[in-house]
This record gives sequence, C-alpha cells and structure tokens, in this order.
Amino acid sequence: MEAIALVPTIEALLLQNCKDKKKQAVDLIIKNVGLIGFLLKNVLQHIKPENCEEDKELFHLISSMIYFYTQEYDKCVRHAVLSKNEWFRAAGNQCETLSLYFQESRNRVIRKYIKTQGAHSAEMKEFMSCLLQQKTEDGKDAFSLLALHITTKNIESIEAFIRNNMHILCNDTQMKFLLEEMKQERIYSKLFPLMEGIWSEASSGDYSLFFYKYLLDAYLFRKDEKALKDLLKYLADVKTEVALYMAFLIHDRAPVISQSIGEDIKHASVHKLLTGQFQSSTYQKFLSEKNQANFALLAELSKSQSSKLSMNHMSLSFCNGLMNCKTANDTYLRKNLEWMRQAKNWSKFVVASSFGMVHTDSEDPFEMLRHYLPMASIKNSEKDSPESGGALFALGLISVNSPVVADSFLSNFLDTEMESRRGHILHGVCLGLGLTRLGTADEDSIARI
Repeated sequence: MEAIALVPTIEALLLQNCKDKKKQAVDLIIKNVGLIGFLLKNVLQHIKPENCEEDKELFHLISSMIYFYTQEYDKCVRHAVLSKNEWFRAAGNQCETLSLYFQESRNRVIRKYIKTQGAHSAEMKEFMSCLLQQKTEDGKDAFSLLALHITTKNIESIEAFIRNNMHILCNDTQMKFLLEEMKQERIYSKLFPLMEGIWSEASSGDYSLFFYKYLLDAYLFRKDEKALKDLLKYLADVKTEVALYMAFLIHDRAPVISQSIGEDIKHASVHKLLTGQFQSSTYQKFLSEKNQANFALLAELSKSQSSKLSMNHMSLSFCNGLMNCKTANDTYLRKNLEWMRQAKNWSKFVVASSFGMVHTDSEDPFEMLRHYLPMASIKNSEKDSPESGGALFALGLISVNSPVVADSFLSNFLDTEMESRRGHILHGVCLGLGLTRLGTADEDSIARI
C-alpha cells in the first residue's frame, strides 16, 4: 500500500518544472517500478527522452520499464534498445524486484533481433553487440544469449562466448541445446576444433554428457583412433558410465574403427561394447525370447503350389529372414531343404542370403555358411552360382558389426572375381563388401565396386 501511495507523489514531482524534483521522481520510479510499474502509464507523458538530452538514455530505460509492466512489449523493446549503456549499467546493479524486467526485456530484444534479421537499426546492432559480450555467471541467461550467437552463425563469436561461459559445458540442458541448434543451423562441425581444444587444455570428468558426445563426433569426423582410445581410457577411469555410452556410440556409428580400437582397451565392459559382443548377445537373447514367428504357417506356405513360383519363393525366403532376424533360429531353412532346392536363379541367391539375416552377428560366419560360400581361389571355368553369390551377401550381413575378418576375405575375393565377371557372385561380393565397409567413406572401395 505504501508503494502504491507513491504514484501521485511521482506525478506531482514530474509536473513541477524543476530539475531536482524531476530527479527525485526518477529515483522513486527506479526504486519502485517493479512494484508499481503497472500504475505508471499516465506518468509516461511527463517522461519524454527527446526533450531531455542530458538524461536521454535514462529516460528511455524508465520508459522501457513502465511499458513492460503495462504490457506494451513492442514499445518496451524499442526503448530498451535506445537506452543503450544505461540498460547494461542498471542490469548490473539491479534490485531483486527488477530481475523479471531485465530477464524478459533481454529475451524480447533477442527475439526481435532474430525475427528482423537483415533489417536492424544502428541502435539495435549496437545494443546486441554489447549483449553478446556479456558473461552469464549464474547461467540463467545462457539460453537466450547462446541462441542469439548461434543465429548469427559467427563461429568466432560463438567460440568466444563459450570460452567466456565455460559453465555451459558442464550443464546437460545447455549443452544439449547447443548440440541440437548447431545441427539445425548446419554449422555443427565448425565447433569441432573448439571442443578438441578445450579437452586438450583441461581434461575433466565434470563436463556434460553432451560435451563428450560433441567431442566424440569431432574425433570420428577426423577418424582419429588414438584420440578416441585416449578419451575412452580416461573416461573408463573417472566416469565409467559415460565411457560405456561412448563405446556404444562408436560401435554403432563406425564399427570398423570400433573393432580397431577395441583391441587396446583393457576395461572389460568397454571392450565388449566396442567389439559388439555385448550388443550381439543382448539383441539375440531378446529377439529369441520374444520371437513369435509361426513356423507352422511358414511350412504350410512352402508346401503350397504357388510357393514354387520364383517370385513367391523369393518372398517366402524374405519373410522367414525377417521373422527370425538376429535370432540364429534357422529351423525353417534346415527342415525345408527340399523346398530350398526348388529355388531357381535369383531365388537361390535370396535363400542363401536369408541365412545372413537370421545369423546376423554370428561369432563364426564362415562356419555358418561353409556349405554355400565359394572357395577363395576362383577359376574362370567355374560356373556362376546364385547360392554362392547369396552366401557372400549373407557374409556381409552377418559381419556388418564386426567386419574385420569378413572384409579382408571379401576384398580379396572381389579382386579375383573382377576377372571372371559372374553376375550372381559379383553381385553378392559387392553387396557384402559394401556392408562391411558401411559408414567408412572409403572412396577407393566405391571406385572398385
């Protein structure tokens, strides 16, 4: 009530044509605007910045505050921008009742800036330049300022802001926001050098999970196996749960690199994730237990006359492969050998390749496919074999997550097979090699295939 009683006093002081009285009124407004700002709309007619050159910026600030509390937000933003340095001085010495104004006016100015990209006044540019140089010690303004920096796409500015506000790197919410927004603006990789530099300067287990993801992407982008190994070894000691997650991501995104660095990682659980052993056993256990494939239905379909047609035969093979994918359950294929023999040409190719779907991640793919795989040494006189081609494709399917051994076999096989040019086999080896080198960006392989 006492604060409300100040409204007529402020109006009376402003009506007097006296500099000292006006100064008293201004002081009362600044001290109490957070409480009585919504009642001061009539005061605005007595506060005209253009009529007071000496206190022009201060009057713009007061006008902005009053417009904010009277919910005239466009005018609030306009006067905040025109208040220039006065806004920043007041923001640094604000009382508790004005915290809402400074927080919201900052956010509204930023939204206005983003909305009017390419059509900014000189005052707006100057205000934003000052705003971008601010530090966010308590982190509460980090989102708005970080978003503003990202919209500018000025990498130097973004890097400077992050280095001035290192607490962002330890905050999951803010780092996730940075990661997602940088991807959306298509400048994600531009910060890779910064993340690597920060890590090399100060390795720590206190960073956000999303910082480690960003760092991981930077190393994968450069295919830096040594840096990946060092990162995993460090995290395995100080932040094991993060090391496990990073190992899972590496295997998922770059199985060839994952297999390579897994040999040097001593931590048992991290090693299992890098080699894919944990994923394979987990997937197979889950899929086998939850598998609801109807083998009786498949058997009846294979006995029908229409299943002998090449297209139907091929479709049924795909159906079985999908139903039993990664379960290692090839009961249907083993019990229907006569039906398998009815396959012709590309149907034979599909039947053989379906073993790869069923046995994906098998520890010994060569043993699994021994009856179908062609010998490594090929003679030009040997006939084209759809089953052998399908088996080579199956080898790629089985080995996609642990490609080292199969990759060498398929690569050598391709070199030899290029001379004979047998369609089914060449088709199978190209598909298999493509799978074992999936995600490697190996241009030599692309040129060969």
